[in-house]
Amino acid sequence: MKQIFGVNRWLVFAGMVLTLFFSDALCQESPADNRPLNLFNLRNLRFNFSGLSARPAAMGGAAIALSDDPAATTINPAGIGLFARPAISLSARFSENTFTEPSVNCDGSTINIEDKDKFLDQVLLSAVVTFKSFRFATFRENTFDARIAMTSARPLLITPGLSAAQIFRQNFSTRRTDLRMQVIDNGGSVAWRFSPKFNLGATVRLTRFEYHLSESRYFENDLSAASASTHTCIINNPETDNLYMLQSINEKQWGVGFSVGMLSRITKGLSIGLVYNNRPGFTMQNRIFLPQFTVQQADGNTTTFQQQDAITEVRFKLPDSYGIGFAFKHRGWLNFSIDLERMLYSQMIDADARIYGSLDPRNLIQDDNSATNTDPENEPDITLEDHLQFRTGMEYI
Repeated sequence: MKQIFGVNRWLVFAGMVLTLFFSDALCQESPADNRPLNLFNLRNLRFNFSGLSARPAAMGGAAIALSDDPAATTINPAGIGLFARPAISLSARFSENTFTEPSVNCDGSTINIEDKDKFLDQVLLSAVVTFKSFRFATFRENTFDARIAMTSARPLLITPGLSAAQIFRQNFSTRRTDLRMQVIDNGGSVAWRFSPKFNLGATVRLTRFEYHLSESRYFENDLSAASASTHTCIINNPETDNLYMLQSINEKQWGVGFSVGMLSRITKGLSIGLVYNNRPGFTMQNRIFLPQFTVQQADGNTTTFQQQDAITEVRFKLPDSYGIGFAFKHRGWLNFSIDLERMLYSQMIDADARIYGSLDPRNLIQDDNSATNTDPENEPDITLEDHLQFRTGMEYI
């Protein structure tokens, strides 16, 4: 399905911010064996909310005030108040997503590792029935579905005079990632047709969140060939002897969210819509296994990190939003629509003190002071700002 105009491109925006060069987040140090590591990579939470059904997608996603088809249940529930008879809608799509991991070679040249995800799936199934001044609807929406399998190689810069722990603290590991993430909304809507020109609506959604991650991280364990007097750069190879860390998450959770909306016809051709979307958050159990890891250093010394197995938690909040839309129908055969929507993207990576305590998942250990292991800026290294989205579309009937 080709989407045009101002289509809601969550993956593009969120990916641009979360794929800051070499960003592996919740960057802390394991206290048991002093092994530097990043507990979680926030890029594994990249997200795309562009699972629009056929008509809203053809309108560039601008449908808050043009919610006069069954897709209104997921965009602006007040729109189903316009129906005078029962209706049903089914949409499917063929999707191709490209995921990119930036890196550099030892010579400083930039390399990009890509993985493409292709699949055919149902997007939205919805049905509307009428009863006096009320309209009722039910729906199932495949909001997001992605599969990522890639290996991201990273260089290892070896600085003379530093211990193995300090060298690993300053560098990012090579990663082999296998990820499946899916968000499916099931819900119901009700709308009240207060008058021919004014409708109110609400939706309650039960969100199923599935997240399956298997990630391996690798550092070179033999640094004996490095120079003892000058900087040396090698590539971390994803080999068994270099296995530094194993991470896995297998979650299937449910959460409740809601939407409220208003749709009003101002003039014969002009309509205005308002909507607020509240979405749930999820706490995932993140298992980290650190095998025994022995490093042969350039100065001939050997450092051994002991085996460790731990469970940590990762918090992921689907972002809330609120918006306003305008639709104009010209002579009954030409529709124009415009949406302005405020997306609270910052909620996706907010540090929840109840989960992390004093450990901020947005800070990276790679820029910490090597002596005190504290962040020099004393502020998040990874940020994701709220964003005002503009979408527009045109339809010829």
